Amino acid sequence: MNKNEVRKKSIILTVIAVNLLMLSLLIYTAVRHAPEGALSVRTFGLNLSSAIGWLTSRFSASIIEIVVFVLFLALVAVLILAVRKKRMLVALSGILLFASAVVALFFLLYFVNFAAPPLAQSLGLTVREYSVDELKTVTASLRDEVNKYAADVERNETGACSFPDFDALNEAAKASYVSLAARYDRFAVPTLGKLNVKKAVLWSAPMSYVGIVGFYCPWTAEATVNATGVDFELPYDMTHELAHSLGIGPEDECNFAAFLACMESEDARLRYSGALNAYINAHNALFSADQAAASEIYETLDPLALNDLRALSAYLAQYDTPVRDVGTAVNDAFIKSTGQPNGVKSYGKMVDLLMAWYLKN
Repeated sequence: MNKNEVRKKSIILTVIAVNLLMLSLLIYTAVRHAPEGALSVRTFGLNLSSAIGWLTSRFSASIIEIVVFVLFLALVAVLILAVRKKRMLVALSGILLFASAVVALFFLLYFVNFAAPPLAQSLGLTVREYSVDELKTVTASLRDEVNKYAADVERNETGACSFPDFDALNEAAKASYVSLAARYDRFAVPTLGKLNVKKAVLWSAPMSYVGIVGFYCPWTAEATVNATGVDFELPYDMTHELAHSLGIGPEDECNFAAFLACMESEDARLRYSGALNAYINAHNALFSADQAAASEIYETLDPLALNDLRALSAYLAQYDTPVRDVGTAVNDAFIKSTGQPNGVKSYGKMVDLLMAWYLKN
């Protein structure tokens, strides 16, 4: 390949890359300023995610864990070959094209979901300001749910929850969303039949250190969770990531969807997980408004639930390092970049939806 051919190929690759970036910008602009117009793109993205999910669900392992490792090796190999064959310009253009394709797919498969109507609207909920007394009532109701199921779940010798059957939890979580979809159209999307949660293996330790319990990878349509944490959180984390699979973008909406899915299940493990995680969020909100009331309700939790909360505190203490602070900061920046100004605090905003749901029902 002579210099003119190299230059021509580099220009072609760069032009394609620029067009992909322009497509990303177009989707971003539509989501931000004309969300109704972006809904057809969202439908296409969900159909594409469904096809990708069908493929990646054929494998039990988390494909993205392997892909990232392979891509790193491929990048090194491409750069080495480019230096040896003196084709660095073509190599860099190719890398730019690949990166642009990754960005475009992110906007098409994930970011476009932020164009969807608010989950509260889809479920017929009215989010409004609520009183401290109302929050106290809901927190107490969640405590009752926690106490109801605390003794019904499997526990280890320390008394903490023990949910070793990951596959059974996966099936129960998927079944819950199928049940919800029969009542709420918002969950009846193309990806519903391709739901699947993967267990992180290669990334479990790094995820623990940076404080990430799970993530959804739009490029492989995989929901992945860190199963090395405290087991009572696992079903809730799984249903949270599955909510992303169903085209729900905002973190507070995914948290609330996770609560609904857990409480929809007949599996005591899911119901306990959903109730206790929702209680934690409600308790934190109540504690900020009325410490005495929050403490009073906390003291009436079942001792088994209190033991689970102590286990969670002990687990988190193991990874209370500057590395987790960095991980939290990165996650906060990413969430804000998707148009959620509260960043990592968005997870706790699910209390607004929780209150609307309880006050309606």
